[in-house]
Amino acid sequence: MRDGGAPISNYVVEQRDAHRPGWVPVSESVSRPIFKFDRLTEGDEYVFRVAATNRYGTGDYLQSEIVMCKSSKSIPGPPGRPIVFDVSRDGMTVAWEPPDEDGGLEVSGYIIERKEVRSDRWIRANKNPVTMTRYRSTDLIEGLEYEHRVTAINARGVGKPSLLSKPAVATDPVDPPGSPQNPRVTDTTKSSVSLAWSPPDEEGGAKVTGYLIEMQKVGSVTWMKCNATPSLICEYTLTRMPQGEEFKFRIMACNAGGPGEPAEVPGVVTITEMLDPPSYDLEAKYKDVLVVRSRGVIRLSVPIKGKPTPTCKWTKDGSEVTNRAMIASSEDVSELVIKLAERSDSGLYHLHLENKCGKKMLPIKVKVIGRPSAPEGPLRFDDIQAHSVKVSWKPPTEDGGSEIVGYIVERREETKAAWYTVDSRVVDTSLVVKGLQENAEYHFKVTAENQFGISNSLKSETTIVPKTPICVPEASGTPPEIMDVTKNSAALAWTKPKDDGGSCITGYYIEYKEVSSDKWIRHETKITSTMYTLSQLTTDSEYQFRVIAVNDIGASEPGPASDSVICKDPFDKPSQPGEIDTMTVTKDYITINWEAPACDGGKPVLGYWIEYRKSGESAWKKCNKERTKDKQYTQGGLQEATEYEFRVFAENETELADHAEQQLASKLNWVVSMV
Repeated sequence: MRDGGAPISNYVVEQRDAHRPGWVPVSESVSRPIFKFDRLTEGDEYVFRVAATNRYGTGDYLQSEIVMCKSSKSIPGPPGRPIVFDVSRDGMTVAWEPPDEDGGLEVSGYIIERKEVRSDRWIRANKNPVTMTRYRSTDLIEGLEYEHRVTAINARGVGKPSLLSKPAVATDPVDPPGSPQNPRVTDTTKSSVSLAWSPPDEEGGAKVTGYLIEMQKVGSVTWMKCNATPSLICEYTLTRMPQGEEFKFRIMACNAGGPGEPAEVPGVVTITEMLDPPSYDLEAKYKDVLVVRSRGVIRLSVPIKGKPTPTCKWTKDGSEVTNRAMIASSEDVSELVIKLAERSDSGLYHLHLENKCGKKMLPIKVKVIGRPSAPEGPLRFDDIQAHSVKVSWKPPTEDGGSEIVGYIVERREETKAAWYTVDSRVVDTSLVVKGLQENAEYHFKVTAENQFGISNSLKSETTIVPKTPICVPEASGTPPEIMDVTKNSAALAWTKPKDDGGSCITGYYIEYKEVSSDKWIRHETKITSTMYTLSQLTTDSEYQFRVIAVNDIGASEPGPASDSVICKDPFDKPSQPGEIDTMTVTKDYITINWEAPACDGGKPVLGYWIEYRKSGESAWKKCNKERTKDKQYTQGGLQEATEYEFRVFAENETELADHAEQQLASKLNWVVSMV
């Protein structure tokens, strides 16, 4: 270190936040090369620097690395994993080991928490920290499964929680399990015995944790334990047994409540070689037909049994198997393998088992599946449109021994080398290929597929060019709409057909018929719009109409017929007025009145006409020369003691209504009104 040729007089010390610019002077008169910074914030990061000063000035600064400000004391680490014991219906005891790291301070207590296994919510079990390393967790709900964790505390705060305890169910101590089921001997040799059994029907309220085996020599009353550690599976083999001796065996199931009642193996077991006729365990895949893909591997693996170990021989269809077959047999399995299987390897295979106790024969049917042949051609192309074409073919003559699951249809443009898959799962022998470009040239190919592969492709012999076919238009899909009707005409409107047949619509013909007739009559005029008024119809006749579209190729089929309509004006004559009544009767005149008609015929009633005649006469005479709007009328000039009849007509813009008649008798000597 250089002093610049003059003694160091003091040091300048500065600090700054590690993540912010700007140095903060702390002291400019530090006399010794050591300094303590204070008033720092715990957890923040800082950078410090110092420079020496002599009488000529201040030198370069020496800067520190980033330093985090933290205490030498910290919170404690997690305690050991809690152990749960002494479980009851409403409580269980939790014990744990102190944390390996106390943070440099004495652990002052522990917090115990619990939760249900299926819940994420932790509940504090103790209100105040406990100083011991065990705690009785109470107020539990019977039948629920709980987990516990423990957190240590020191003067710096609360540490991290421990690992979770093993789940424990809040329940009272359980009973031992019942006795195992079906205890039996599975094998014996000159020096061993193999036993097997099934789990007990009753577990005693807790899971079975293992099984204990005991044996008793014939003639003795003492039962001896065979295994110090309970067997976790339902089988056990005792070795180093004395040859020729006789023993009895029994098995006990164990749970948290202890060992249960024993189940004794029936009879006496002699330690000697077991004699058993040949048998086998056949996998489900061999019980029907074993399907193997061509060029694949035929593997027939059969677990076998028998004492002594049976001899094994494989045959196919009653003869020797192919010399390509590899056969390997042991005391518990026999296996036949044929690689690169061919269709000729299909057939019925037999496994022959034999020992001195008997014989056994096992049949296995094998079917070798290959790829199908290509679909039968040639490819046929129908219904060629501007953007689509229907492609058809025949099924392959050889399906490869497996059902054809579908066909793959591909297309390629003449100018391109890549094939594009149109559909990879076509179940029929035809497909409408859409999305083509008009006037472009295409090649097509079809490939058959079964569950084990795809065939060679059937390709089109020539290119196909999609183009718009020209034909007569499509018939309209909707009937013409009747816009208006009069007594001798009907106004119609209709929509253009969706398909013009590739040629513009040049016009339309209208056909009509009376509902009572089956004969359609074509209107001679060719109509160029989609609206037309058909005239010269018969009044009060009921008609139906239909439209035929025409292009340069010809006329379409007739479209659907319209609803029927009756040719009449849209309004009618009014109904007859209401009942006529007399108001006043004298010797030479009478006053009558009436009600307005119930229906005005769709047009306002303009007025009324009144007629009268003498009783017995046929001719009617008009009472009023001009139409009257009033609904009463006085007729004078009548003869005394003569009987008269009156009638009234209502009139609108259409015509007169039916008349209303009323026969009235009036005499000259009547001086009051008659009702």
